[in-house]
Amino acid sequence: MISVCMATYNGMNYLREQIDSILMQLSTDDELVISDDGSSDNTIQIITSYNDSRIVLLNNQSTHGFVGNFENALIHAKGNIIFLADQDDIWKPGKVAVVTEKLKQYDLVIHDADMIDGKGCPLDKTYYSTLHHRKDLLSNLWKTRWLGCCMAFRRNLLDMSIPFPRKIVGHDYWIGMLGMLKFRYCFMDDVLICYRRHGNNVSPSGGKSNNNIFYKLFTKRLNIIVALISRCIRINMKHTHAILACIMSCLCAISCAETPIMAKPLFPCSNKLDSPYGICAHFTQTFWDYPYEEQMLRLTREMGADNVRYDFWIPYAEPLKENGLWEIMSQSNKKITDSGMKSLAILFGGWKGQRAWNMETQYKQILDSLVRLYANNVPYWEVFNEVDMTSKTDGISLDSTVKHYMSLLPLTYQELKKANKNLKVTSSGIADIDGKFLEILCKNNAYKYFDILNFHSYDKPERFPDKFTKIRSLMDTYGWHKPVWITECGMSTYDEKSYANLLSPTNKDEKEAEQARRIPRLYLIAFAFGVDKVFTYSLRSRENNEFEREDHFGIVHADLSPKPAFNAYKMLTRMLPSGSSRPTLVRDGDVYLSSWKRQDGKKVYAIWTSKGKNTVDLRMKGKYDCYDINGKLVNVSKHKIEVSPSILYFVGSSKFKLNIAE
Repeated sequence: MISVCMATYNGMNYLREQIDSILMQLSTDDELVISDDGSSDNTIQIITSYNDSRIVLLNNQSTHGFVGNFENALIHAKGNIIFLADQDDIWKPGKVAVVTEKLKQYDLVIHDADMIDGKGCPLDKTYYSTLHHRKDLLSNLWKTRWLGCCMAFRRNLLDMSIPFPRKIVGHDYWIGMLGMLKFRYCFMDDVLICYRRHGNNVSPSGGKSNNNIFYKLFTKRLNIIVALISRCIRINMKHTHAILACIMSCLCAISCAETPIMAKPLFPCSNKLDSPYGICAHFTQTFWDYPYEEQMLRLTREMGADNVRYDFWIPYAEPLKENGLWEIMSQSNKKITDSGMKSLAILFGGWKGQRAWNMETQYKQILDSLVRLYANNVPYWEVFNEVDMTSKTDGISLDSTVKHYMSLLPLTYQELKKANKNLKVTSSGIADIDGKFLEILCKNNAYKYFDILNFHSYDKPERFPDKFTKIRSLMDTYGWHKPVWITECGMSTYDEKSYANLLSPTNKDEKEAEQARRIPRLYLIAFAFGVDKVFTYSLRSRENNEFEREDHFGIVHADLSPKPAFNAYKMLTRMLPSGSSRPTLVRDGDVYLSSWKRQDGKKVYAIWTSKGKNTVDLRMKGKYDCYDINGKLVNVSKHKIEVSPSILYFVGSSKFKLNIAE
């Protein structure tokens, strides 16, 4: 059962639109609990006019105030899932379904909101973006970054929250802090309501606070900390000592200004970048890149990459088999080696429609030949591509897939190491790092049989930190720590939404521009979190089929003319060449600032936003040049600059300093 709890006071102007948007999403067993604090307008008449059994009206006999009014509604809620609602917003269709699904995994869910004015006209930004949204406990203790009307939670959190402590400034502040401290919580980027800003908002966030600066900086936080400690003691909360230690850490920090979130390396890595750039190509596939290999290798060197990932797949090499040798692979490998680059060879996972584990005898024979021929000049070996995807294509469980994989992984690792102890073996490129495959690999001790964890993702760059955190958590849980590579990433410039859009030059230009914008952001984020090498998929677009997504991932066209992403990649390696210090990364809301030192002594900063434009106040000390994503000089005469997802580079001497003003 769902209970939506709403507090009303003289809300007749917008109330009906809000109630309509809520009731249409509730079932007959759900309820809308409305506590009214003595409205003198037509609020009560509007509520009673619905004559709907799902509406529970609590008409207060005495004034409760804003926080007490919400508390009264919550006390009378009967549901296992609780939503908070203001009287003047509009719920977007599907909100209840989306949040309820998320609450199967979490106890507290908070989402974003579009902002509208009193007439319902959209304002420029979402609520998260106006406050440089952060998701950690300490940042939100200092400055709350959520709205109560965007919250939903389970009964267990409600039971712990009620009754509200005295001297708290907001019910949502109290519930949210308690939820972050004790329960499983999730901040969703989904925009699920229209949050109305107008001159008569009852919510504390609706207008300017009248509290003095001392109250804002100290008393508010002290009150919430005391309340949290008291509640922990009162309910004899499990792990109270650890929780109190966390609270006391927060108490020590409340006198300080809030600090932007700084990334730190999560995996074994060096302090300097060592050949970190890679590209994917299909050099052993005669119908794809094989005819263009020499030109593509020149482009790879031009753009500053020195690692090439390509296929050691028998089906593509077999037609050129001669005297037991696979000439096509020998030719490709020699060209790569002669050009001074390093190969990451993907071992084949099957042959003629058969999985490698179903043809073990043949696999061993082929592996023996490959090892004998290439173990001394191919430094990196990937044991099969995206094994986790065979679970879907073959209709078997992930556990069965891992079992099959483990029947060959130890053997392959041992044979490769026997031939050359210095070569490196990577895991299969995991296609769904957010899924369960890696954890099942850990349970089966697969990490004993690879030197490098390797995964693929085509997600937006700013979503990668969550993936890194998950990987590190699994490493900690199962007691192993190894380097991490990303061996496929990027985006297709095919617009899957509409064939008509694809044929529009404007739309194609924007897709290619977005592909370019993502490249430097992803590399900088990955390096800051400790990833050693990143491979863009792929160098060349095949472009055989205008409507085939796979044909448009390349950063150059089929005729080898560059897309904007090629120039963005080239500019990144110019700004951050191999041998530079590992970039640092600071996130302040939607704004990201990365910095590093090059071997030539220059200090470089890069700044961007994850979405939209943002005016940022920078503090700079020393002379510098500013470049855009394509290497064009940009005249920055003022400290306040407009930052966007298209990265800006600032290059100065070793003493040059740049930071975001408080």
